[in-house]
Amino acid sequence: MIKKIKIISFAFSALALLFWFNSGCSSDKLKLGVDEDTQYISRINAYRAGIEVNMIDGIKVGEHVILEGRAYNNNNTSVKDGAISITSTDEKIAKILTSYRSADSFYGVVRGEAVGSIEILLAGGNITRAVFFGVSTSAVGDNKPYIKFNNVSSEHIPVGTARQYNANYVDSNGAVSASTALVWSLIPPNDTTVAEIASQTKDSAIVKGNATGEVELFVRDAENTVAASVAIKVQ
Repeated sequence: MIKKIKIISFAFSALALLFWFNSGCSSDKLKLGVDEDTQYISRINAYRAGIEVNMIDGIKVGEHVILEGRAYNNNNTSVKDGAISITSTDEKIAKILTSYRSADSFYGVVRGEAVGSIEILLAGGNITRAVFFGVSTSAVGDNKPYIKFNNVSSEHIPVGTARQYNANYVDSNGAVSASTALVWSLIPPNDTTVAEIASQTKDSAIVKGNATGEVELFVRDAENTVAASVAIKVQ
């Protein structure tokens, strides 16, 4: 009889401990600042040049588009640590050249590779936002700003030497802007095995060849609205 009482008492103690543990976890969750309404992603918005988009079409083969993704919570404010991945459903039609973060936004640089249509997927947490992306033979709609390289050469850069590349931001009226700063980088990023940017200004970059291989010189405006790239071979 005493043995049965001890077993029943132990069972009640275990249930009480389990209840206390669960309650404690919920309490600790609040104490640690884990607030689902502020820290969990409830939606992802997609932007092009600051304008929210559901679809992007009329992109020409070889044209670059910077797509911005921003994560929001249930309170309609940005999720500070809401990482977003940006992928293409078919890179034979549209390829993600590179991606990067700036402030609370994540950016993907998409280049039209062949005529067709696909989706660009922006994913974070349990949320995925799909943006229609159409590549065609001719552009549609209003004229848009773009970046133009001025001295692209098909000649390779000999190992140990350097070459200067120049580019300009051209506005929607077709005028070159002398005030718009450009940001230069190499793809793949953070890898100087083949080449490195020895120096850069707002409209030029000097690329030094380090070893045989190929890279892409990528340039965008500081406002993340337009971009361009050129392939560089080092021998």
